Formats: sequence, structure tokens, C-alpha cells
Amino acid sequence: MVLDWLLIASVILLPRYYLWGAAPAGIHGDEGGFASVGVQMFAAPQPLWSFGPQSLPNAHFWLFGAAIHALGYDIWSARFVTSLFGIVQAFAIADIARRTAGMAAALTAALVMAIPLQLHFDRLAMCNVMTMATWAVALWCIVRFPWRLEAAAAAGMLLGLGWYGYQSSRIVPLIAAAGLLPLLARADTRRPAIRMAAAGLLGFAIVIAPLAIGFVLHPETFLGRAGSTSWLAQPAHGWPVLVGHLSATAWASVGLRFDESGGFFPFAIPVIPFGLMALALLGLFACRSAALRWCLATWIVLVLAGNFLRYYPVYAPVLVCLVPAVALAAACSARWLRWLAPLAVALAIAQPVRDYFRNAVRIPVGEILPMAQAALLRDMDEVQTVVIAGGVGCGHGMTNFALHGRTCLNPGENVPAGADPPQLFIVFPPFNLESSIATRGDLVEYQRRWNTTTVHIWSSVPLPPERS
Repeated sequence: MVLDWLLIASVILLPRYYLWGAAPAGIHGDEGGFASVGVQMFAAPQPLWSFGPQSLPNAHFWLFGAAIHALGYDIWSARFVTSLFGIVQAFAIADIARRTAGMAAALTAALVMAIPLQLHFDRLAMCNVMTMATWAVALWCIVRFPWRLEAAAAAGMLLGLGWYGYQSSRIVPLIAAAGLLPLLARADTRRPAIRMAAAGLLGFAIVIAPLAIGFVLHPETFLGRAGSTSWLAQPAHGWPVLVGHLSATAWASVGLRFDESGGFFPFAIPVIPFGLMALALLGLFACRSAALRWCLATWIVLVLAGNFLRYYPVYAPVLVCLVPAVALAAACSARWLRWLAPLAVALAIAQPVRDYFRNAVRIPVGEILPMAQAALLRDMDEVQTVVIAGGVGCGHGMTNFALHGRTCLNPGENVPAGADPPQLFIVFPPFNLESSIATRGDLVEYQRRWNTTTVHIWSSVPLPPERS
């Protein structure tokens, strides 16, 4: 047993911390923005019913700020928080598999949780994995302590916590309800299932109560971006769009289409490795528990159907919510396949994992420019007021994180009362700020080339040498 768990722990921990600090080298703008909001939240916490970027509740950003406060002002500090949630989730999924189908199933689940899509989001300063971890641990409570009202209440509280993170949490009540259906259909489990459901609802209601105030005050935040970007927002063409979306995500889920989310998973690697969904389908048939089977099947279907933003038919930040359910479903196949199940998963994921680590150590082209500008701003931390014209402006997440509370102005904006005069002007073509800086004899003109963009910089402080 000890050796088995050492093996599973190795499968969970080693891929997550291999090349830690180097992969993924590219930092997405949302990461910088979330980390910056986290620093502000830690310094001056907002109410639990307040909302921040993309209509996400502010509460979970506090964790990013706490990690940065404890570990240092660096994006990797915020990423470390996410990795801890990923580890907890992976161990919970592996233990559920062990308790329902044995050690071969536990190893199968741990291997599926190591596919590149999951490893990547476990390493990003985003809230997707935080939310999924609440789902996984809630399910673990029910499996580990069956028919215990305390476990059901704890599971409800965890699902309520998930609503403070990523918006995919809105589908969790439907997943939980699907798992209850087989128990409610049988006379011998109906009454205890109703008691369990009541305890879960009570726990959920307690935790969700503060956020519910926010939904009442700001109804548009209930669905967030889904209200303006999904197929639901296109009533005249809704069904054709949905059909196209389902087709795209279906191909992606069997390993035949890549991510199209514009940089969240910027690798030519299948979102779900080929063959895993077939193994998961087999596992659903092999699963002994009808409640677990319905829960996992509904989980998979709802994520596939809900994985849509208008511009991204295959959207990795939502599809990653599919992975724990696929891991558990595939793990159930070990009841029939025994140790062939983890062997099949290992063969399926070996090449994609290798490709991921070979690619993730390089900064994607789309992230070079914002990261280069952020590096310059960090190096010039003595400059308190910056003007940025074009390109990666003041509103970009990486710019916000690099400025660390300093003043950033767009062209033509007046300097706020009490702020220092601008000492640094970053100008992207075709912008021209000659009239703003012509009378400033203290400014020296520089040029920097960031990827294919030549940037003109005027500064009263000497620029540091370029990083190699």
C-alpha cells in the first residue's frame, strides 16, 4: 500500500513541479491581471459579494495576494497557489478511484490528471483549477464518508465555495442532481438520499449566502461573460452556432482538434489525448455505482455543451473542467481491464506530455511583447509615473502587475493630483507623442525591439541593458 501511494504521489507531484519556474515560460495577460487584483485584495479586501475582472467574484483573488505577500512579488508566487489546488484535486480524484475500483484505477486516474491540459492550468495563476478542486473534494467527501450527513453538508459547502471562483461552477448543481437521481429512484435509498441532499443544500446555502447578495445587487454577474458571448446570446442563429460548437468540442475531446482560445493553451497538442475518451466511455459502463456513473456522464456532457465563447469553439479554460470526470470514468475501466488501464493511459499521454515540456519552456509569440514591456517596467521601479501610447497599454494585465501600484497614463491623460510627472514614455508605432515631450530636455530617446515591434522610449532615467 505504501509503495502504491508513493507511485501515485510521484505521478501527481513530479509532472507538476518538473521545470517549475521555467514552464510555462509565457505569462498570459489574465495571469498578470488576476495577480495584480490579488495584491490589491490582500491589501484592502473587498466584500465577499463584490466582483472584479470578467464578473468573477473578488474573494478568491485574495489567495493570489496572500501568496505573493508570503513568497515574494512574482507571478510564480501566484502560480504556486494554483498548483496546491491542483495537487489536492489530483489526490482526491486518485483516492476516489482507489475506493471505487482499486489501486489500478487510482494509478489510471492519476495518469489522466497528468495530461498537458491539466498540468498547464495547474501551473497558471488562474481560478479554473481552484474551482475544480472544490468539485473533486466535495465528491471525495461523499465517497469517503458514505451516507454521513456531515460529509454531505461539507460537500455542499465546498460546492458553494466553487461559486466564488470560475463561472463553470454554475453547472455543478446539475451534476450533483444527476448523481442523486439513481438514489432517489430506489425505495431503499430514497429517504437517506433526501436527507443527504437536504444537508448538502444547507451547507451550500450557508456558504453561498454572501455571494447571493452580490447576485441580487448585480444580476448580470450570475452568468458573467456567458450572457454576452455564448450561443445563448445569438437567438437568431443559436442552434446552428451550438451545433458547430458541439462538433468542434467533440473533435477536441477525442484528441483530433487543438485549443482555439487565443493563448491559454498555446501548443499544437491535443486538448484530450487520443483514446482517453474511449477509455472513459468504457469506464462508465464498468462503473459499479449508478450514482457515480450518472454524475460523471452529466459532468462530461455539461462541460462539453457549456464550453463555448463566441470566438473560441474549443476553449481550454472550460475544457480543463472536463479532466477530473474523464479521469474518474477512465479509472473505472480498471474494473475490467485491470492494470491494462493505466498502461493504456501512460501510452496515450507519453508523447503529449513530452511535447508539452518541450514547448512550454518557450515564450509564445503573442506573449513576448507584453512580457518584454513588463520586464522593462519592473527594472525601472524607481519611475513612479509612466505614459504608454498604443501596443500593450495601461489596461493590460502584465502592465498592471509590473507597475505594482504605480501611475500609468494613456496619451492625453492628465497627471493625477499628487502623482509625480511622467519620467518614462513608451510609444508604439504609429503613435506620436512629439508634442508632449518636445519641451522636456531631461528625456533621452531610446529604441527597443520587442519581437517584431520597434518601440520608441523616452526616459529621464537611464534604461537598463536589455535582457538576453
